[in-house]
Amino acid sequence: MKLYKSRLVQVLLAVLYAIIASGILSVSNNLSPWVLMVVSLLFCALWANVRYVLLSTGLMVVTTVPVWWLAMAPHQAEYLDILGWYPVIVFNFVIFVLLPEVVVVWGRNAVIRKYVN
Repeated sequence: MKLYKSRLVQVLLAVLYAIIASGILSVSNNLSPWVLMVVSLLFCALWANVRYVLLSTGLMVVTTVPVWWLAMAPHQAEYLDILGWYPVIVFNFVIFVLLPEVVVVWGRNAVIRKYVN
């Protein structure tokens, strides 16, 4: 399929995911983690390989973390409180968001290689 072979389309999908995921994460409601999971599964069907998963996740982190820091700057007490939680946040993000995306894309590519090629 041309979708998976076009490098430009894959980079655009990575950037689009970073923008959408950053927007979802900046909304502070209880539904946003579930919406992000659905969006992640949709993009898992669109990414060509794990490199694009890591690229899009890196772009999302680069765009989202500075926005959080700027939002917390006026509230210094909250900023200092959340610094201790960063290792837990990163661990949970890797386990519950990044790892499933990588496994889904890797598994989908293994199935495509086995049955299509």
